[in-house]
Amino acid sequence: MIRRTFISSLGNAVLAVTAGSLCTSVRAEQNSQYLVDSPLKREEYLRKMLKLICTDIGPHRFGTPEYEKVALILKKEMMLAAPHIEQDMAPFSMWEPTSGPEFRVGNMELETKPYKGIAGTPKGGSTGILKKGERENSYTIVDPNTEAVMAKVMISTYGRAVSSSAYRNDREISYVDPARPMAPPIFNIGKQDVPILEKAMKNRTPVRVNIQTHFLPPKLCSSIIGTIPGKSTEEILFIAHADSPYESPGANDNMASVIVMLMLAHAFSGTVPNRTLTFVASGGEEDGKVGAIHYAEKRKQEGTMKNIRFVVNFDSLTYGPNLQIYSKEKDLKDIIRAIHHDLNIKADPKYVDRDGYTMDSLPFRPSGGKAMYVNSRGYDGITLPVFHRGLRLYEKFHSVRPIVYSPKALHHRKLVSIGFCNCGEEEVSGVKNHCT
Repeated sequence: MIRRTFISSLGNAVLAVTAGSLCTSVRAEQNSQYLVDSPLKREEYLRKMLKLICTDIGPHRFGTPEYEKVALILKKEMMLAAPHIEQDMAPFSMWEPTSGPEFRVGNMELETKPYKGIAGTPKGGSTGILKKGERENSYTIVDPNTEAVMAKVMISTYGRAVSSSAYRNDREISYVDPARPMAPPIFNIGKQDVPILEKAMKNRTPVRVNIQTHFLPPKLCSSIIGTIPGKSTEEILFIAHADSPYESPGANDNMASVIVMLMLAHAFSGTVPNRTLTFVASGGEEDGKVGAIHYAEKRKQEGTMKNIRFVVNFDSLTYGPNLQIYSKEKDLKDIIRAIHHDLNIKADPKYVDRDGYTMDSLPFRPSGGKAMYVNSRGYDGITLPVFHRGLRLYEKFHSVRPIVYSPKALHHRKLVSIGFCNCGEEEVSGVKNHCT
């Protein structure tokens, strides 16, 4: 089994972002830096938190009791690090299937996963024939007589069928209205079954799909916010979503990133930075950015949205050693390159020339500040095939040593870096589902 190397972009960019936030004084009454003030402590913290949440609790979709258990754990951690804690409650109606999904090509049943937020098929299902869809890697199931679209089929790019979302992440308001679920329904099929679909399309083989769905009554669900006040009301906002994908324990997407953000909060605990630092463990990103949208709207109403000068969004930092950084800031990219050089980090960051307002950072665009979105790649053949899948396997979680570089250690660049390096050879067994 391959030993994972996870290089977190936190350090590299956040640091640039925190260039104006270096510590200048200490609050003696509150300081949790001791939790992350050595490599071994950071490794221990990472392991403890992943086990406590992803192993012991498991999948924690927004809107479930399991998610609120996770939110309570994160709140307790935030309370150790930051003097101001907020539990922002957003109303949410959770979607779930009541029967299905089923996907049959002739007499052959294929593995399928539904898109969250979809309407159901008619009772008893829908039967039609396959046609190529408008998008790449897609098909439609149409009525053979009228060609009316009965369902859509998306192909998993990396492996077996995965659950995805009918919600849109390219707009500020993106969650589905329970009164108007997304129709027609969308089903995901693994790439290994594409030859079966192609043959069925050629031969006009009947394809039958069935799923019944509903939305649960609305309930209030948490996002956890910790704030370390600075000398200025100008603010750097870090955000990482704490909800897991459908059926997945969500270690890569996205609890490891939340833990990285918590380590940043602990590293700054007890200090008075030049700029205010806000740390948001948001809920409902997988369901259309529900928590981020609600908190951003609250900031607008309070008149404090304008204080946010930089947004850093951590999402799936542990899919591989190569950071994927969405930013238009050349200086920021130069600093990240310099950090990789200075620390001899064996990775190849990828830079996307976009403004960084995507996913959970998008609702904060009205602040007028700058933004950076950080993802990762590098072990695509290993990590991405299990993206959003709920594997029921015990897996070995390989030694990952988080590193937090102190402001003093990197004073020449005025940066603070958090990363994961691949030192340590031992393996720890019995920790399940960490690669999903």
